[in-house]
Amino acid sequence: MTDYLYFFLREYHCPDMTEFGAFFLLENRQDSLHHTDMGLSLPLKQSACFAEFTEVLTLRSPIQEIRLLHSCFVLNDSYAISVFMEPGILEPETEQILLEDSTSKEVRFDVSK
Repeated sequence: MTDYLYFFLREYHCPDMTEFGAFFLLENRQDSLHHTDMGLSLPLKQSACFAEFTEVLTLRSPIQEIRLLHSCFVLNDSYAISVFMEPGILEPETEQILLEDSTSKEVRFDVSK
């Protein structure tokens, strides 16, 4: 995940996320209940339909492959949050809403660099 965050920052040509957003990694269903910590006014269950986009993200290196859902929520004109989670973390209905118009993306990393 760290490699992907650095990749993301390089793609946007910036030293860190603070100027335009934040990343959140949900490790379990309980994490999804902390919506106010993420800047959302409603729980993810009710905010899912407001996601700007969701992608099924595959992070691949020679030694590991991780599949995550990545949803982006735009909070205002200049600030957005990216929420990452393994499939199955959210309630099935919420995950289904996020996946309705989702895309797939694969990013490969060379761990030797």
